[in-house]
Amino acid sequence: MHPLLYFGPFLALSAASIYARARNSNAYYYLKAFPLFWIIACYVLTYDPFAQPNAERTLILAGLVLGVYGDLFLAAKPLFPAGFVCFLAGHAAYLAAFLAAAGLPPLWAGPLFLIPGLIFSVVLSRRTEKASARAIVWSYSALLSAMTVGAAYRDLSLGAAPWMTVGALLFAISDGFWSWNRFVRPLASAPFAILCNYYLGQALIGWAALRTLTA
Repeated sequence: MHPLLYFGPFLALSAASIYARARNSNAYYYLKAFPLFWIIACYVLTYDPFAQPNAERTLILAGLVLGVYGDLFLAAKPLFPAGFVCFLAGHAAYLAAFLAAAGLPPLWAGPLFLIPGLIFSVVLSRRTEKASARAIVWSYSALLSAMTVGAAYRDLSLGAAPWMTVGALLFAISDGFWSWNRFVRPLASAPFAILCNYYLGQALIGWAALRTLTA
């Protein structure tokens, strides 16, 4: 698939969603998941998981679908826990995809997957007064850290361009802004930073998967 065909409509849909959020428009709740719908559409049109079985690609597709459900559930406040679980499951699906492609890392490298998350968890825990949130912060940060380092391990192991690594890192940055905004103190720029990094991160993960379809 040509990059313009993939990224052009995606950027337009993302801009529409971010603009609606900035305007506090009710349309945001309908537009938020549209950029991911486009990524999934491109992915499904290019990859048939039944005709072309591949663990990494199927798990990434699962992660994208879980991201859509997460967006839809988080848009409705009563369904926030379901949305949070969807994103947790999506991160787990991405991590499983990266390890399926590259294999398990050496035993000595295992702790490296958790170090960035542990650092962020310590910093965040020292600044939040919500004791009940600390378990969520630590577990979520550990999974997010493992996913990000797993993407880098995957790209290095396969000798691939670092699209997956950059996508996972942007996804992690987005969740970092979200966590700080929710558990420490509100940031005026948080909605913009969260959405921009989230959308672009998901797009790059999807693009990296699409680039491997002909490999």
